[in-house]
Amino acid sequence: MAAVVQHFLGAGRLRSRAGPLPRPIAAILVPELAFTPARMANPASVSAVVFARAMFARAAKSPLLGWLVRAVPFVTLALLLLAWALTAWGRDAFLLAMIASHVPGPVYIALALLALAAGALRRSFVSGLVALPSVAIAVLPLGGWTVPAQRAPARAPHRMLSWNVEQWGRGGARLGRALRQLGPDVFCLQEAKNYNSFPGDKEWVAFEEQLPGYRLIRHGEMAFGTRWEIYDHWHVKFHDELWRRPMLDITVRTPEGQLVRFLNVHMVHTGYYGKRPSALTMASAERLAQAERILARMGTSPLPTVVCGDFNAPENSAVLARLRERLSDAWRQRGTGFGLTSSSHLPLRRIDYLLTTGLEIGEIAPLHWQLSDHRPLWATFGLEQAPGGS
Repeated sequence: MAAVVQHFLGAGRLRSRAGPLPRPIAAILVPELAFTPARMANPASVSAVVFARAMFARAAKSPLLGWLVRAVPFVTLALLLLAWALTAWGRDAFLLAMIASHVPGPVYIALALLALAAGALRRSFVSGLVALPSVAIAVLPLGGWTVPAQRAPARAPHRMLSWNVEQWGRGGARLGRALRQLGPDVFCLQEAKNYNSFPGDKEWVAFEEQLPGYRLIRHGEMAFGTRWEIYDHWHVKFHDELWRRPMLDITVRTPEGQLVRFLNVHMVHTGYYGKRPSALTMASAERLAQAERILARMGTSPLPTVVCGDFNAPENSAVLARLRERLSDAWRQRGTGFGLTSSSHLPLRRIDYLLTTGLEIGEIAPLHWQLSDHRPLWATFGLEQAPGGS
C-alpha cells in the first residue's frame, strides 16, 4: 500500500483540496502507511492519516505552538512540585492543599507523560531531562506507587478483607458466594444494607445463606464476619447524624487462642456536605475528627489491632497522616504498585485501607472484582506477639 501511495505522490496525483500535497508531508505520510494494517487500506483511512499528518506538520511550524511545546515540561514540573509541597506540608489545612491531595494520582501521571511527550516532540535533551523528575514526582509521592517497605514474615497464615459492597448493588447472594470461595478468616463490610427492601433486608438474608460457617454481625450499614470465636463486640457512634454508620469494635480469638481487635469504619463522604468547594474542607475536618475517635477508642489496649474500612480519603490526606502516627498502613508495608480501590471498573483512587498495629502483613492486594463500586482489599497476616487476655 505504501508503494501505491508513493507512486501517486511521485506523480503528483494524490491531492488535498488545496492542491498537491507538499513533499514534507509525503515524507511523513509514507513511513506511517508502511506500518498500517491491511484493514486500514481503504480511502477513508488514508484520508484520515493524510489529514492528521498534514495538520501536525502545519502546527509544528507555528511559533506559538512551538513555544507552548517548549514550555510544557517546565510548567508541568513547577505544578507537580507545588502539588507535592501542598500535599506534604499543607495537608488539608486549606482548600488549595485539599484539592492537590484529592486529585487522583493517574491525573498527575498523565500530566507528567504529557511533559515527556512534549520533550520528545521537540527532540530537546533539556526538555526531556526536565520531564524525567516530573514523572518521578507524579508516580511516587503524588501517585502513591509503593514497593514493600518490609520483608515478608516467616508465617502469615491468616486472611482478612475489607470491602465496601455498595448496598448489595450486585446482590447479596453473589457477594456471599465470592467471599465463601475466597475464604477469609475475617472480613469487614461497609454499606452492607439495602434500603429498598422492606421490612427486612432480603439481600442480607441471601448473603447469610451463602456463609454458613461464619459468625456474622451487622449494625446499620456496617457488617463483620469471621470463622473464629467472637470474644467481644461493640458498635460505637461515629458521626453525629449518620447513625447507620457506627464504628464496629470487635475482638476475636484466633485458633491459637490469641486475641485480635478489629475496628470497622466508614468515614464521611465529601458529597454529604454538598457540591460547594467548602464541602471539601468540611468533610476533611469531619474525617479528621473521626480519626481522633478511632484513636480514642483504641485507647492503650495492647491487643493487635486492625482498622479497616472505606476512609473516603486519599493517602496524602491529613486523616491518614494522623492515623499513621500510631498505625501502620498495610499497603505501604507489603504492597507493590498503586493499590487503587475505587472505582472497580476504572480505579483512580486508593481510599480503602487496612491499618494495623501488632501484626505482620504477608501479602496484600486489591482484588479485581466488579461486584461493587469498590475493589475489596485482601491481605494475609500473622501476629507479632501473643497478646494477653483470656
